[in-house]
Amino acid sequence: MTATDFLLTDAGDVALNGNNSDFLYVSDLDAIAQGCTTRLRLLRGEWLLDTGAGLDFDRLTGAGITDQGIESEVRRVLGNVTGVATVVSVTVSRTDRSVRIDFEATGDLGDLITGSVEA
Repeated sequence: MTATDFLLTDAGDVALNGNNSDFLYVSDLDAIAQGCTTRLRLLRGEWLLDTGAGLDFDRLTGAGITDQGIESEVRRVLGNVTGVATVVSVTVSRTDRSVRIDFEATGDLGDLITGSVEA
């Protein structure tokens, strides 16, 4: 499977070629990895074209939330990303004010996809 998408900056903006303002693109594993991190930065209900996409905020914050609960929600989201065959590992690191999620998945062709998000 060949995946192609607009390249996004770290801020989530569409990247442009500085010289002529053409869009920049990302493809294959990089596009799938970008899709994973984009979905993990999206909260469920935020995107009007697919209100089921993204993380369920209620499963990430509040009393009684566990790393295992967050991991389960992350696995659900990553498992729905086009091009992801299996989620290999999810590591959750939390402080009082932030969460970092590191993940590994395999693509449809068996290649390893890695990434992380922090909020």
